[in-house]
Amino acid sequence: MINRDELNQFSETTRNRLLEAFALNEVTTMALEYAIASDTTTATDSRCGGAPLISDPGDWPLDKNRNAMQFWAQINFEQMGGIMGGLKNCPRHGVLMLFISRDYRSFKAKDQGWYRLVFRTEDLEAEIVEALADPHSAYELKPERLEYVPPELLHSAAANIEPDERDAVEAWLQGWKDKIDLRMADCQQILGVESMKAREALIVAAFHANGISYDLARRADSHYKHLVDAAEQMVVLWRLGGLQRLLPGEKRELFICMTYEDLINSEFQRCVPVWL
Repeated sequence: MINRDELNQFSETTRNRLLEAFALNEVTTMALEYAIASDTTTATDSRCGGAPLISDPGDWPLDKNRNAMQFWAQINFEQMGGIMGGLKNCPRHGVLMLFISRDYRSFKAKDQGWYRLVFRTEDLEAEIVEALADPHSAYELKPERLEYVPPELLHSAAANIEPDERDAVEAWLQGWKDKIDLRMADCQQILGVESMKAREALIVAAFHANGISYDLARRADSHYKHLVDAAEQMVVLWRLGGLQRLLPGEKRELFICMTYEDLINSEFQRCVPVWL
Protein backbone atom coordinates (compact mmCIF):
# COMPACT_ATOMS: atom_id res chain seq x y z
CA MET A 1 0.00 0.00 0.00
CA ILE A 2 3.05 2.26 -0.16
CA ASN A 3 3.20 4.62 -3.12
CA ARG A 4 6.92 4.54 -3.89
CA ASP A 5 6.66 7.73 -5.91
CA GLU A 6 5.86 9.58 -2.69
CA LEU A 7 9.26 8.55 -1.33
CA ASN A 8 11.12 10.36 -4.10
CA GLN A 9 11.08 13.51 -1.96
CA PHE A 10 13.64 11.85 0.31
CA SER A 11 17.27 10.91 -0.20
CA GLU A 12 18.14 7.45 -1.51
CA THR A 13 19.44 6.40 1.91
CA THR A 14 16.21 7.47 3.60
CA ARG A 15 14.06 5.78 0.95
CA ASN A 16 15.91 2.49 1.43
CA ARG A 17 15.64 2.68 5.22
CA LEU A 18 11.91 3.35 5.04
CA LEU A 19 11.31 0.52 2.59
CA GLU A 20 13.33 -1.85 4.75
CA ALA A 21 11.44 -0.84 7.89
CA PHE A 22 8.09 -1.27 6.15
CA ALA A 23 9.09 -4.69 4.80
CA LEU A 24 9.98 -5.86 8.33
CA ASN A 25 6.76 -4.60 9.94
CA GLU A 26 4.24 -5.08 7.15
CA VAL A 27 1.06 -7.01 7.91
CA THR A 28 -1.21 -8.62 5.33
CA THR A 29 -4.92 -8.61 6.02
CA MET A 30 -8.10 -9.47 4.20
CA ALA A 31 -10.23 -6.37 3.76
CA LEU A 32 -13.81 -6.41 2.55
CA GLU A 33 -14.57 -3.15 0.81
CA TYR A 34 -18.11 -1.93 0.21
CA ALA A 35 -19.42 -1.85 -3.35
CA ILE A 36 -22.95 -0.93 -4.37
CA ALA A 37 -24.86 -4.15 -5.01
CA SER A 38 -25.80 -4.76 -8.63
CA ASP A 39 -27.90 -7.15 -10.70
CA THR A 40 -24.94 -9.55 -10.67
CA THR A 41 -24.85 -9.76 -6.84
CA THR A 42 -25.99 -13.26 -5.90
CA ALA A 43 -27.56 -14.69 -2.76
CA THR A 44 -24.32 -16.49 -1.85
CA ASP A 45 -22.00 -13.49 -2.30
CA SER A 46 -20.39 -11.75 0.66
CA ARG A 47 -22.78 -8.84 1.17
CA CYS A 48 -24.77 -6.60 3.51
CA GLY A 49 -28.56 -6.52 3.64
CA GLY A 50 -31.10 -8.32 1.51
CA ALA A 51 -32.46 -11.78 2.21
CA PRO A 52 -30.32 -14.37 4.02
CA LEU A 53 -29.88 -17.98 2.94
CA ILE A 54 -32.85 -19.22 4.95
CA SER A 55 -35.59 -21.17 3.22
CA ASP A 56 -37.90 -21.83 6.19
CA PRO A 57 -39.45 -18.82 8.02
CA GLY A 58 -39.38 -20.93 11.16
CA ASP A 59 -35.57 -20.89 11.07
CA TRP A 60 -35.37 -17.09 11.17
CA PRO A 61 -33.36 -16.05 14.28
CA LEU A 62 -35.22 -14.31 17.11
CA ASP A 63 -33.76 -12.07 19.78
CA LYS A 64 -34.31 -12.80 23.47
CA ASN A 65 -37.57 -10.86 23.32
CA ARG A 66 -38.81 -13.26 20.61
CA ASN A 67 -38.67 -10.59 17.89
CA ALA A 68 -37.35 -11.37 14.42
CA MET A 69 -33.77 -10.22 14.03
CA GLN A 70 -32.46 -8.18 11.12
CA PHE A 71 -30.07 -9.80 8.66
CA TRP A 72 -26.99 -7.57 8.50
CA ALA A 73 -24.25 -9.29 6.56
CA GLN A 74 -22.74 -12.53 5.39
CA ILE A 75 -19.30 -13.85 4.47
CA ASN A 76 -18.73 -16.48 1.82
CA PHE A 77 -15.50 -18.22 2.87
CA GLU A 78 -14.94 -19.64 -0.59
CA GLN A 79 -14.56 -16.07 -1.89
CA MET A 80 -12.06 -15.28 0.87
CA GLY A 81 -9.79 -18.18 -0.04
CA GLY A 82 -9.51 -16.97 -3.60
CA ILE A 83 -7.59 -13.89 -2.48
CA MET A 84 -5.21 -15.21 0.14
CA GLY A 85 -5.00 -18.84 -0.83
CA GLY A 86 -7.20 -19.81 2.11
CA LEU A 87 -7.40 -18.29 5.56
CA LYS A 88 -5.63 -20.24 8.29
CA ASN A 89 -8.02 -22.37 10.36
CA CYS A 90 -11.05 -21.01 8.46
CA PRO A 91 -13.50 -23.17 6.51
CA ARG A 92 -12.84 -23.34 2.78
CA HIS A 93 -16.55 -23.45 2.03
CA GLY A 94 -19.73 -22.13 3.55
CA VAL A 95 -21.52 -18.88 4.37
CA LEU A 96 -21.49 -17.19 7.77
CA MET A 97 -24.53 -14.96 8.38
CA LEU A 98 -24.84 -12.25 11.01
CA PHE A 99 -28.25 -11.32 12.46
CA ILE A 100 -28.75 -8.43 14.86
CA SER A 101 -31.77 -7.45 16.94
CA ARG A 102 -33.52 -4.35 15.64
CA ASP A 103 -33.36 -3.13 19.26
CA TYR A 104 -29.68 -3.99 19.73
CA ARG A 105 -28.93 -0.63 21.35
CA SER A 106 -31.30 -1.44 24.23
CA PHE A 107 -29.35 -4.54 25.31
CA LYS A 108 -26.56 -4.51 27.88
CA ALA A 109 -23.07 -4.89 26.43
CA LYS A 110 -22.56 -8.34 28.00
CA ASP A 111 -25.95 -9.66 26.83
CA GLN A 112 -25.84 -12.41 24.23
CA GLY A 113 -29.47 -12.29 23.13
CA TRP A 114 -29.10 -9.43 20.63
CA TYR A 115 -27.18 -11.28 17.92
CA ARG A 116 -26.97 -14.62 16.17
CA LEU A 117 -24.37 -16.11 13.84
CA VAL A 118 -25.56 -18.83 11.48
CA PHE A 119 -23.12 -20.94 9.48
CA ARG A 120 -24.35 -22.92 6.47
CA THR A 121 -22.43 -25.26 4.21
CA GLU A 122 -25.32 -27.03 2.47
CA ASP A 123 -28.29 -26.01 0.33
CA LEU A 124 -26.75 -22.63 -0.38
CA GLU A 125 -28.76 -22.29 -3.56
CA ALA A 126 -32.09 -23.10 -1.89
CA GLU A 127 -34.98 -20.68 -2.30
CA ILE A 128 -34.69 -17.93 0.28
CA VAL A 129 -37.32 -16.22 2.42
CA GLU A 130 -37.94 -12.61 1.37
CA ALA A 131 -40.84 -11.74 3.65
CA LEU A 132 -38.80 -10.80 6.72
CA ALA A 133 -35.85 -9.31 4.84
CA ASP A 134 -34.95 -5.99 3.33
CA PRO A 135 -35.93 -5.95 -0.36
CA HIS A 136 -32.39 -6.05 -1.72
CA SER A 137 -28.74 -6.12 -0.74
CA ALA A 138 -27.42 -2.67 -0.06
CA TYR A 139 -23.75 -3.51 -0.57
CA GLU A 140 -21.60 -6.30 -1.87
CA LEU A 141 -18.40 -6.97 0.10
CA LYS A 142 -15.43 -7.19 -2.24
CA PRO A 143 -12.38 -8.99 -0.79
CA GLU A 144 -9.06 -7.21 -1.17
CA ARG A 145 -5.63 -8.28 0.02
CA LEU A 146 -4.13 -5.27 1.82
CA GLU A 147 -0.67 -4.71 3.23
CA TYR A 148 -0.20 -2.13 5.96
CA VAL A 149 1.93 -1.34 8.99
CA PRO A 150 0.20 -1.29 12.39
CA PRO A 151 0.09 2.33 13.64
CA GLU A 152 2.08 1.57 16.79
CA LEU A 153 5.04 0.47 14.64
CA LEU A 154 5.06 3.48 12.33
CA HIS A 155 7.39 5.69 14.35
CA SER A 156 10.00 2.94 14.59
CA ALA A 157 10.32 3.28 10.82
CA ALA A 158 11.82 6.74 11.31
CA ALA A 159 14.19 5.82 14.13
CA ASN A 160 17.34 5.74 12.00
CA ILE A 161 16.54 8.62 9.66
CA GLU A 162 19.07 11.44 9.44
CA PRO A 163 18.10 14.46 11.62
CA ASP A 164 17.80 16.84 8.66
CA GLU A 165 15.03 14.68 7.12
CA ARG A 166 13.40 13.35 10.25
CA ASP A 167 10.68 16.02 10.55
CA ALA A 168 9.70 15.59 6.89
CA VAL A 169 9.60 11.80 7.28
CA GLU A 170 7.48 12.05 10.44
CA ALA A 171 5.03 14.34 8.63
CA TRP A 172 4.82 11.95 5.67
CA LEU A 173 4.31 8.96 7.98
CA GLN A 174 1.47 10.75 9.78
CA GLY A 175 -0.24 11.57 6.48
CA TRP A 176 0.22 7.96 5.31
CA LYS A 177 -1.19 6.68 8.62
CA ASP A 178 -4.23 8.97 8.32
CA LYS A 179 -5.00 7.62 4.83
CA ILE A 180 -4.64 4.01 5.98
CA ASP A 181 -6.77 4.61 9.07
CA LEU A 182 -9.53 6.15 6.95
CA ARG A 183 -9.54 3.23 4.52
CA MET A 184 -9.43 0.59 7.24
CA ALA A 185 -12.20 2.26 9.26
CA ASP A 186 -14.49 2.21 6.22
CA CYS A 187 -14.16 -1.49 5.44
CA GLN A 188 -14.65 -4.88 7.03
CA GLN A 189 -11.93 -7.42 7.81
CA ILE A 190 -11.64 -11.17 8.14
CA LEU A 191 -8.87 -12.29 10.51
CA GLY A 192 -5.50 -10.53 10.44
CA VAL A 193 -6.99 -7.71 12.54
CA GLU A 194 -3.96 -6.22 14.31
CA SER A 195 -4.53 -3.07 16.33
CA MET A 196 -4.74 -1.80 19.89
CA LYS A 197 -8.51 -1.58 19.47
CA ALA A 198 -8.72 -5.21 18.36
CA ARG A 199 -6.71 -6.36 21.39
CA GLU A 200 -9.05 -4.38 23.63
CA ALA A 201 -12.04 -6.05 21.95
CA LEU A 202 -10.62 -9.51 22.74
CA ILE A 203 -10.31 -8.69 26.44
CA VAL A 204 -13.86 -7.33 26.52
CA ALA A 205 -15.07 -10.48 24.72
CA ALA A 206 -13.37 -12.71 27.30
CA PHE A 207 -15.32 -10.92 30.07
CA HIS A 208 -18.63 -11.02 28.19
CA ALA A 209 -18.23 -14.70 27.28
CA ASN A 210 -18.25 -15.40 31.01
CA GLY A 211 -21.28 -13.18 31.65
CA ILE A 212 -19.24 -10.45 33.34
CA SER A 213 -19.51 -6.77 32.47
CA TYR A 214 -16.22 -5.16 31.49
CA ASP A 215 -14.68 -1.96 32.81
CA LEU A 216 -11.16 -0.67 33.37
CA ALA A 217 -11.33 -1.26 37.12
CA ARG A 218 -12.13 -4.94 36.64
CA ARG A 219 -9.43 -5.26 34.01
CA ALA A 220 -6.89 -4.04 36.55
CA ASP A 221 -8.33 -6.21 39.34
CA SER A 222 -6.23 -9.34 39.97
CA HIS A 223 -9.45 -11.33 40.56
CA TYR A 224 -10.18 -11.00 36.83
CA LYS A 225 -6.65 -11.63 35.58
CA HIS A 226 -7.69 -15.06 34.28
CA LEU A 227 -10.13 -13.35 31.90
CA VAL A 228 -7.49 -10.91 30.65
CA ASP A 229 -5.18 -13.90 30.09
CA ALA A 230 -7.97 -15.81 28.32
CA ALA A 231 -8.02 -13.12 25.63
CA GLU A 232 -4.64 -14.46 24.45
CA GLN A 233 -6.47 -17.57 23.26
CA MET A 234 -8.95 -15.55 21.20
CA VAL A 235 -8.97 -13.96 17.76
CA VAL A 236 -11.00 -11.31 15.99
CA LEU A 237 -12.75 -13.29 13.28
CA TRP A 238 -14.63 -10.41 11.69
CA ARG A 239 -14.40 -6.65 12.13
CA LEU A 240 -17.30 -4.61 10.76
CA GLY A 241 -16.36 -1.00 10.11
CA GLY A 242 -18.13 1.59 8.00
CA LEU A 243 -21.50 0.68 9.52
CA GLN A 244 -22.79 4.22 9.15
CA ARG A 245 -23.47 3.19 5.55
CA LEU A 246 -26.14 0.86 6.87
CA LEU A 247 -27.04 2.51 10.16
CA PRO A 248 -26.93 6.32 10.07
CA GLY A 249 -25.31 7.61 13.21
CA GLU A 250 -23.58 4.31 14.12
CA LYS A 251 -19.94 5.34 14.44
CA ARG A 252 -18.75 2.29 16.38
CA GLU A 253 -17.07 -0.80 14.99
CA LEU A 254 -18.27 -4.32 15.70
CA PHE A 255 -15.61 -6.91 16.54
CA ILE A 256 -16.73 -10.53 16.33
CA CYS A 257 -14.39 -12.54 18.53
CA MET A 258 -13.93 -16.24 19.22
CA THR A 259 -11.39 -18.67 20.63
CA TYR A 260 -8.87 -20.32 18.34
CA GLU A 261 -10.32 -23.70 19.29
CA ASP A 262 -13.83 -22.66 18.25
CA LEU A 263 -12.46 -21.28 14.98
CA ILE A 264 -10.73 -24.57 14.17
CA ASN A 265 -13.98 -26.44 14.91
CA SER A 266 -16.19 -23.90 13.06
CA GLU A 267 -18.20 -23.30 16.26
CA PHE A 268 -19.32 -19.86 15.07
CA GLN A 269 -22.41 -19.87 17.28
CA ARG A 270 -19.99 -19.34 20.18
CA CYS A 271 -18.68 -16.04 18.81
CA VAL A 272 -18.87 -12.95 21.02
CA PRO A 273 -19.46 -9.59 19.30
CA VAL A 274 -18.06 -6.45 20.95
CA TRP A 275 -18.89 -2.82 20.15
CA LEU A 276 -16.02 -0.33 20.38
